[in-house]
Amino acid sequence: MVESVLLVLSVLGPQIANQAGWFAAEVGRQPWIVQGLLRTSEGLSAVVKANMVVTSMLVRRKGLRDALAELFQEPIAALQHALDEFLSANTRDNFHSRNTGIGMGDMRME
Repeated sequence: MVESVLLVLSVLGPQIANQAGWFAAEVGRQPWIVQGLLRTSEGLSAVVKANMVVTSMLVRRKGLRDALAELFQEPIAALQHALDEFLSANTRDNFHSRNTGIGMGDMRME
């Protein structure tokens, strides 16, 4: 019985912690809006327009994508090279071991 309760709590605990963390972050980020002292429409900036926000998000995303691509380019190339070598060696070895001494016309399908 105790184990069942612990299992249920182990599933609910992280969810509760996640929600509490989100709540604390939002209250800390926008305390007057969350507390109802300031409306969201009053908290918006008249200077920053929607197209500026979208452009900023796209530029940052492209910059992050390019940085990650540069960071992982060499390891991915090395992995691709190792995989190509492995596949070519295994394919060649398997083909020769199955068909040694058999002419092309005598090959059987297995």
